[in-house]
Amino acid sequence: MRNIFILRHDNPDLFMSKVFEWSKQFSDIAFYNNSQYTNQWADTEFHQMLAVDALNTISANANGAFEQLDKFANQNPDWMFGYLSYDLKNDLELLPSQNIGTFRWPELYFFIPKFIFFYKNDLIEIHSFIVDCQDIINEIEHIRFSEKSIQKAQFRANFRKSDYLKNVELIKQHIENGDIYEMNYCVEFTDFQADISPFEIYSELMQNFPVPFSSFFKHQNAYIISASPERFLKKKGQKLLSQPIKGTAQRHQSAAYDEIMKTNLRNNTKEIAENVMIADLVRNDLSRVAEKGSVKVDELAGLYSYPTVHQLISTISAQLAKDKTWLDAIKACFPMGSMTGAPKVAAMKLIENFENTKRGVYSGALGYISPDRDFDFNVLIRTALYDAATKHLSVMVGGAITALSIPGEEFEECLIKINFWFRLLNTDGDIFS
Repeated sequence: MRNIFILRHDNPDLFMSKVFEWSKQFSDIAFYNNSQYTNQWADTEFHQMLAVDALNTISANANGAFEQLDKFANQNPDWMFGYLSYDLKNDLELLPSQNIGTFRWPELYFFIPKFIFFYKNDLIEIHSFIVDCQDIINEIEHIRFSEKSIQKAQFRANFRKSDYLKNVELIKQHIENGDIYEMNYCVEFTDFQADISPFEIYSELMQNFPVPFSSFFKHQNAYIISASPERFLKKKGQKLLSQPIKGTAQRHQSAAYDEIMKTNLRNNTKEIAENVMIADLVRNDLSRVAEKGSVKVDELAGLYSYPTVHQLISTISAQLAKDKTWLDAIKACFPMGSMTGAPKVAAMKLIENFENTKRGVYSGALGYISPDRDFDFNVLIRTALYDAATKHLSVMVGGAITALSIPGEEFEECLIKINFWFRLLNTDGDIFS
């Protein structure tokens, strides 16, 4: 049973920044920050949550991974923090993953932390198994921040633009043939000699690109740095909530031109069609585990603005059926339909053919599971993966290909989505050289 220590701090933002700095010493860290977004779907349970230091862990690959997670959860009725890699799809369907992945990370990893820090309602709650956290608080208060340095990475595309344009045309042929309606096609940018500080990058990311489902995760030398604006799936009591994103427009400094971009996105037939198809896919996924008649679309293609882009987001909710479990809900909806296409299984088969790298953690999900088995997971998009041992840094980006897709425009949309990483990490020169 965890003890809860409540700290009334005159500067809780500063204290949590010090907690983040203090956490560097541990092999396992999970940090979630909703950036104080206040729309009707935003989290109200906390503003920030940081879990550190593992008491127990589970690591698995796609061969009974969900069953292992279920067993682990039953044996450990506590908070769990971790991720689900995209390739766990193979645990749910008869699908291959033959593409080569350059990261050797577990496809599923969760840890039970020694300490959890919740920042909510201007208070800090510390959940731990020790009675008095004052010594820990004193240690954190005396933390000195590391001196900041310029973070730089020299990203290079692992594909040619000509191949990208050709593949979009080939995917459209599959759509015209009736094999699929839509497919999410992703490409990768890498730096194999990146000497960076993931902690500094995440801090700068949150300062300049705040989003509602941002996260930072560390397991030994593996780092996930995410500026995700997308929720995969949330469970609160018996209610399930999923919020797929489909539809993107670039932000502009000119307020007048920015409004034009928003209006154009609202009226973009292709982008709205993408969103509707994926909303329907998610609705179908939820219906597999929901009480009959409880699945509803609360909002279809709502427009939301973030620091670099405008997005169309749909919100679909349902009541979990009494004979279904929390894990049944995750399995029914994983991976997120916005990152596969429709129909989901057919799209995932084609993804394997057209993409030249294994997605791994990218387009999977990162989140937490509470002791009463509520949970919340984001979709790992707008995310950098970094291995501090090998200096390998990777960012992937994708877009939905439909019958209306224009290859050159799809290519430009990818660059719009990923450009903030180039700016953040001071990439210069030709990324396609």
